[in-house]
Amino acid sequence: MPAAGQGSGGPPPPYTTKAADVATASASYTTVSGAQSIGAPAGTTTNAWGGTAPTAGDGWNETATSMNNYFQFALDTSNYGGVYVTFDIRPDGNGDWASPNSNIFINTSDGGAYTPYTPVPLAAKHSWVTTSTNAVPTGTATTTFRFGIDGSGNNKVGATLYLDNVIFTGCPRLDPPEITKTFLQDPIAINGVSTLTFTLTNPNASNALTGVTFIDALPTGLQVAATPNASTTCGGSPTWLPTAGATTLTFGSPTGATIPLSSSCTVSVDVTGTAAGAYQNVTEFISSTNAGINTGATGSASASLTVVKPPSIEKLFAPNPILAGGNSTLTFTITNPNQNGLLVGLAFTDTFPVAPGAMTVAAPLAITNTCGGILVDDTGGVLAAADVGIRLTGGSVAGGSTCSVTVNVTVATVGSYANTSGVVSATNGGTGNTASDTLTVNPPNPAISTLKQVSTAIGGPWISFLSLSVGTNVYYQFTVQNDGDVPLSFVDVTDPLVSTAGCAWQDGDSNAIVAPFILPVASALVDQHYDTCVIGPVVTASGSHPNIATASGTYIVTTYTDTSTAYYATTGLTLVKSAAESYFTATGDLLHYSYLITNSGFAPLVGPVTVADDKAVVTCPPVNTVGDLDNFLEPSESITCTSTYTVLAADVTAKLVTNTATATAAGVTSPSDSVTVGLAALTLVKSITSGSPYSAVGNTVNYSYIVTNTGNATLAGPVTIADDKSTDESCPNVNTVGNFDTNLDVGESITCTATYDVVQADIDAGSVTNTASATADGITSPSDTATANATQSPALTIVKSITSGSP
Repeated sequence: MPAAGQGSGGPPPPYTTKAADVATASASYTTVSGAQSIGAPAGTTTNAWGGTAPTAGDGWNETATSMNNYFQFALDTSNYGGVYVTFDIRPDGNGDWASPNSNIFINTSDGGAYTPYTPVPLAAKHSWVTTSTNAVPTGTATTTFRFGIDGSGNNKVGATLYLDNVIFTGCPRLDPPEITKTFLQDPIAINGVSTLTFTLTNPNASNALTGVTFIDALPTGLQVAATPNASTTCGGSPTWLPTAGATTLTFGSPTGATIPLSSSCTVSVDVTGTAAGAYQNVTEFISSTNAGINTGATGSASASLTVVKPPSIEKLFAPNPILAGGNSTLTFTITNPNQNGLLVGLAFTDTFPVAPGAMTVAAPLAITNTCGGILVDDTGGVLAAADVGIRLTGGSVAGGSTCSVTVNVTVATVGSYANTSGVVSATNGGTGNTASDTLTVNPPNPAISTLKQVSTAIGGPWISFLSLSVGTNVYYQFTVQNDGDVPLSFVDVTDPLVSTAGCAWQDGDSNAIVAPFILPVASALVDQHYDTCVIGPVVTASGSHPNIATASGTYIVTTYTDTSTAYYATTGLTLVKSAAESYFTATGDLLHYSYLITNSGFAPLVGPVTVADDKAVVTCPPVNTVGDLDNFLEPSESITCTSTYTVLAADVTAKLVTNTATATAAGVTSPSDSVTVGLAALTLVKSITSGSPYSAVGNTVNYSYIVTNTGNATLAGPVTIADDKSTDESCPNVNTVGNFDTNLDVGESITCTATYDVVQADIDAGSVTNTASATADGITSPSDTATANATQSPALTIVKSITSGSP
């Protein structure tokens, strides 16, 4: 022991030197009843640490498994492994020690039970012996050593065992290897390649690490690329042979790597992504044969790789189709199908078709771009009107979003233009699809239409035909419309019957315009492709009046026209009423009426036809049973309706029946017409004009018959007389009397005559009476009689004569 300074003093003595990474080092002596001291053993001059055996009993009598008297050293060994000790030991001469040697027992503890060291070293009495032993085992925090000796059974009480020059040494405890990893290219496209690099580090400044190994299981969707390009900078010729398509990477098995102290090396391999997604990749724990497994935070490596879908592209021409020489906006829409992650370096090229004509960028140049980057022509030059293609480079689009590029194009030649772009790509998303659309280019189709309509009011409603009465006011509305696909200029409307000079034209949006005007093409936004105006009033005249209007408009140098007709027709309806019977004679007689209704106007009248009669209920057939058998009573068509009437007593008293009727169709009512049927009556006044008195057979009596129409009905001739005595009744024609027609009109009379030759019986009777009645048109008068008297002169005369025999 040193005489002074660190390590001197005690007991127990303090340590002389201690490594900085050893937190604690202490010594102690345990005894049943002995003591410890610092002094020089007998016959020496250098101090040592002595332990005196108990003052009673067997003294030093320790065993490998049981120690009652011992020296103890407790050391911090958290930073060391393989700790061992060397020390000098001397059983002092005043003891009765084993001869020639005593057993030196050394037990160690790593915090648990004590373990004896074998083989047991030996020490002879009266001399210093240097020995050493390893800790069995070394504790990860503290290691404790206990030293004892096996003396003889009759060891003297107070025998002393000395220690000196106790030195503990050990190997610094090695930290296990550390690992990190990175994907060099991140993100990558599907089937793209990223270099996966593992960095292996030896954190120990004192020793190399050997047998370094680890395993990395790639997540589903990642695998070793077709060309692995596997490499390592680690020493020791480690095993590293990943194969294409492999999903488990094993490094250092069976041969691990060697990493020099305080150094790093790398392990790399190319991997590919077979499906889109965000992949988190964590290795298993790295280990080495001389430092074990690193289960700490640095013992496994984690890195993420995003595999992205490529961009997709669509294209659309709008409007489509277009006219030759017109413009269409070509829109490219690029979609990022990845919900997370920006696609950068967007690029595509579209070269326009050249047949059947050339498609070019329209003038003036009109483009939009929400994708960023640079727009140029398809060859990389400055984009300008008349270019035959377009190219985007350096664009970007956010995850789950779209961006677009538009350019106006034009084509001068009619035809169909199928256009397919090149593939769209992104530097971090790879190559996507192509986009196609077809633009149809049509020739221009100028077209104009017009509609002329008529109404009785300036505000309509408007129709193409009106039926109305003479003298009604009518108005005409003209509508002209562009039905083509190009604008029309110099548009106007003419009408041979109505002047359109005063027409107040308005377009479909109620904007006032002046003829001649321009009609644009129909648009979904405004209604300026058609214009209207109203002319009137015009007073209607009798007849049918079709009116043809002509609209005209010009495209370039050609004029296009269209006509439209509106017309009105005046209405008329006549009723001719008649009775089948020309008279009645008594109460209860049945009168039959007919009503001839004729469309006397110029407009068809829709059925039904009805008749209103002040005395009878009239029945009319449907109008589709007459004429052209449709539902209209056309001009000049007629229909006959019928009714019946039963004569009343009052009619007989009045001597006539008069009733009045009107016909109606489609709101048009005819003038009224009436029919009178009179009571039929004849009177006969019979008289003797000569021959009375009579006196002899053969005398002639002359009769006169005055027949008078005393009723209220005209009776058709002839008039006849029926006399019970006469046989030569005679009446003149009725057209010789009255108004000289063929009828015996009411109040007219006619005189008939007859004669009667007297017979003997008439003389014998003294008179002759005969009875007569008159008949006309089926009507017979009451009878009348006349009596002729005889002049009787009785006398006899004889005239004798020879009738035969004489001579």
